[in-house]
Amino acid sequence: MTEKVVEIKNLTFRYDNRIILKDINLTINKGEFFGLIGPNGSGKSTLLKLILGLLKLQQGEIILFGKGRDVCQDWDKIGYVSQKANSFNTGFPATVFEVVSMGLIGQKRLFRRLNREDRERVLEVIRLVGLFDLEKRNIGKLSGGQQQRVFIARALVKKPQLLILDEPTVGIDSESTRKFFYLLEKLNKEMGITIIMVSHDIGILNKYVTRFHHLEV
Repeated sequence: MTEKVVEIKNLTFRYDNRIILKDINLTINKGEFFGLIGPNGSGKSTLLKLILGLLKLQQGEIILFGKGRDVCQDWDKIGYVSQKANSFNTGFPATVFEVVSMGLIGQKRLFRRLNREDRERVLEVIRLVGLFDLEKRNIGKLSGGQQQRVFIARALVKKPQLLILDEPTVGIDSESTRKFFYLLEKLNKEMGITIIMVSHDIGILNKYVTRFHHLEV
């Protein structure tokens, strides 16, 4: 039997009485690489924020891992990577290791130092995304593609079952984008991580996704 990771039922959302999303119905199953496409203003990022609990539901229902979103206790099963340019100051004085370890916040007590198991986990995901030799490098010294790999590692360090990405290839060159999708394909097919990704690049997205949904303005 197919396991449902995300179910969206009759979802409608408004900003200042303007309808952004209208009567959205979607089901995303375990192991899928799901693409979300549409023009600017179609509500792609808004839909992700609703799934993540960052916006209050107005009309409709979202079910995560079989439970209503507002009673869901499985947030550690979800990793999120937002648009890099809008979410992280690359001048921030932190190394690759330090940024990735931030993904453990919430699972650790505040100010508690990383133990040996934590450090090994951080190094494991840094190795997984192909940056093992750069663990001590300041993140501001990395290329755009390398920085996005760091953000992926930060999301993966808590061992999520669902990875949500909001246009993660914005501002990245074509070769870095290709390598980035290769990494996502590995995470999806070899590790079984369900992926939801917003992208404007329909051409490359279509090569990798299981299926996609188009949002209209």
